[in-house]
Parts: sequence; C-alpha cells; structure tokens
Amino acid sequence: MRALVKYLRQHVIGVVIYLDNLAFVIEGSQSAVLLVWDFVDKTLCSAGLQLHLPSQVLHDHLGYEINIPRNMLRVPEWRCHTIRRLAMTLRSEAA
Repeated sequence: MRALVKYLRQHVIGVVIYLDNLAFVIEGSQSAVLLVWDFVDKTLCSAGLQLHLPSQVLHDHLGYEINIPRNMLRVPEWRCHTIRRLAMTLRSEAA
C-alpha cells in the first residue's frame, strides 16, 4: 500500500489513508479532476484494488445522520431521547 500511495503522491495526488480507506485530494477544474480521477481508478485497478464510492447518506454514523448532498448533519430522535434521559438521571443524582 505504501508503494501505491508514494506513486500517487509523486503524481501530485493527495492521499490520506485510514485503516482500509483511502481519501484523495484533487484540485483544479472539473475536467482536470476527472482526468486525475480516471488515473487514480486505473492505478487502483492495475494494483488489483477495487474502488467503492462512499454512500452519500450515512443513516447511523456514530449516532448521527450525515447527508452529503443536502450538506446536513442530523441528530436522530432516538439519540435525543437518550441524551434527555441521561440528563434527567444526572439532574436527579445531583439533587
């Protein structure tokens, strides 16, 4: 994996690795980004890796809902209920 990341970085493609995930930082016009994206995709395929695009909506990520197309972070009702219950417990214990 290090050799692959080094190769991509030599081609001025920012790469961030976390566990088994790769994030790419690509700057420029939309056409330049598409060219770089194609290069990254072909490089990963030649290395025997398969590209999986992340979901645009995560319904339960660390107790939150993340909706990238809407640029929205939402706290689900079950999480609000849990926080209210814990707050009431703390308040009663402090009294």
